Amino acid sequence: MKFVNYLPQPGIADRLEAYRTEYRQRYTEPSHSQFITALVDRDVRKEPGGYLRFGPYWWALKSILIDRGYLYGPEVDGLLASAYSVRKLSGQIDGDLTIAAAFEFRALYDATMFAGTREFDLFGAGEFYVLDDSETENSLIQPI
Repeated sequence: MKFVNYLPQPGIADRLEAYRTEYRQRYTEPSHSQFITALVDRDVRKEPGGYLRFGPYWWALKSILIDRGYLYGPEVDGLLASAYSVRKLSGQIDGDLTIAAAFEFRALYDATMFAGTREFDLFGAGEFYVLDDSETENSLIQPI
């Protein structure tokens, strides 16, 4: 899977629809949307830096999690959240497609980056964006 600026690859809507179809054949509840949103939340909460695996999609995901009722602090990088939100033809953000794109990025991250990597060359110019959501990291640290 080759990413250009880590943006979604062509055919993502078709891949998401195939996942939905397979899911619906096996389960009636929760809905596929609820299921994939819960997966994101679970993966983020596994460890304090769990959100890093979603790279530049994190801010879009965090916005979706908040919109869908999950408890995260309000800090969001609006520019990156907008840039990495997948939109419908109407221009409206499609949360499920954004989550699917983030999962595809996570697969790339897991295959090619060291755990804990927080620097991403978003434009291929050697200038790195440093992903830091200390609000989320600090809220997930468990007391000893």
